[in-house]
Amino acid sequence: MLTLQIGEKISMAVKFNIKDTFNKKLPADSILENSRRQVEEARFSYVRAKTPNNLSLLRTLPKMLAHVGLLEEDGKTKNFLHVLSGAVVLPNPYAMCYAGHQFGNWVGQLG
Repeated sequence: MLTLQIGEKISMAVKFNIKDTFNKKLPADSILENSRRQVEEARFSYVRAKTPNNLSLLRTLPKMLAHVGLLEEDGKTKNFLHVLSGAVVLPNPYAMCYAGHQFGNWVGQLG
């Protein structure tokens, strides 16, 4: 049972089918400041997420819900909306560093 705070107590039983190894095995950014900058010698940065306003859910895909261990009914709950929108932040949120082509040019850091 995952219990998180957002003005009131929100709980959601979740069994996500996700392996949590990325942020445990790769180096984290040593700078905790949340700003736009080039990140050196790290694969992710811990972040303080901003809470979104006026939440609404447009659509869920039953096949994707099942892939992460959720039922179709789970995707229709306020708890689901709050967690997936970022209104409730799970412990230790992070942003990944990655590189690739964007608009036809190589970009050394996109995340």
